[in-house]
Amino acid sequence: MKAGIDSKKQNINDTADRLMKKGFEALESSDTDRAIDIGRELKNLRHSSAFEILALAHEQKGHVKRAIRILEEGVRRAPRVWVLWQLLGNYYSNMERFANAQQCYLKALDCPHADTSSIHFNAAIAFFRAKKTALCLKQISSIRSKEMALKALGVQIKALVRLGRIKAAEQLAKRALSTRWKDEDQEDIANALAGVAGLRLKQGKTADALNIARKSIGFNKLDTDAAWVIRELAAKSSIHGKYYRIMVNGAWPRTADGNSRQLGFFTNYDVVADDLDEALELLKEFEPKDVWSSLRIESSEFIEKRINEPKGVYKAGGYFVYPKRKSRSQRR
Repeated sequence: MKAGIDSKKQNINDTADRLMKKGFEALESSDTDRAIDIGRELKNLRHSSAFEILALAHEQKGHVKRAIRILEEGVRRAPRVWVLWQLLGNYYSNMERFANAQQCYLKALDCPHADTSSIHFNAAIAFFRAKKTALCLKQISSIRSKEMALKALGVQIKALVRLGRIKAAEQLAKRALSTRWKDEDQEDIANALAGVAGLRLKQGKTADALNIARKSIGFNKLDTDAAWVIRELAAKSSIHGKYYRIMVNGAWPRTADGNSRQLGFFTNYDVVADDLDEALELLKEFEPKDVWSSLRIESSEFIEKRINEPKGVYKAGGYFVYPKRKSRSQRR
């Protein structure tokens, strides 16, 4: 009898493992609807990964509050799973609920098998956002993983600059610039470079600051700190300034062999400019030069007036890529 029960339990675990793998694959390919279906199946199996997958899927859809509710249920049902506490803390942090976030990180640290370096890193980000800079650095000092310490370089440099500890920031800047980063670390490279750009701006080395900020954007155009440096150095403002939310359409260049199908893309920007023509010119700096001629504004929304505020990009979005249809002349 016991052997039968054990066998059934093993089958459930095997099924859950397969579903969990498929769920994360769906998230990786941005197939959020499939991820949600898989998350529901895992929930029926009473597997804690259900809450993680469901929350990540809804967050990808832009439903952050729903993702938070899912995780709040998750930590009630599986209070010893550190990943759920950390993810809930991250979402609280994104919503500027910093006290709630830190409570979650403390709960995560108290769980068995917790990745403490990851938790300290995310706690550091929340403290930095909350302007509790000394506590941010204290969390970073608790990171033991070399990989995570490298990931934290950007926020560490920014924290030191904020505290006026320029010499210490400069030492880390040299490390960031000399590090041989992995190809998959583009977001971390961008974050570190944005920190260095902010340091160079503080030091009055404006040309260097602009060059490094542009490199940061080249690795990850979503980095808001690099965008801030670029706006500050441009130092352009106007009594006619307007805050626009824009969807841009463009096309990736064909490969050298010309055999691959051309891909189009949509991407979003928040821009302050006098008008939409100027907004399009300002956001081009955040795109590769070989797509500039293809960029068109697909849709736009005027949010509010921004009189005498720095012009430029305030927020950049990711890409939605699609295959472009051939024209009739191309089909012949």
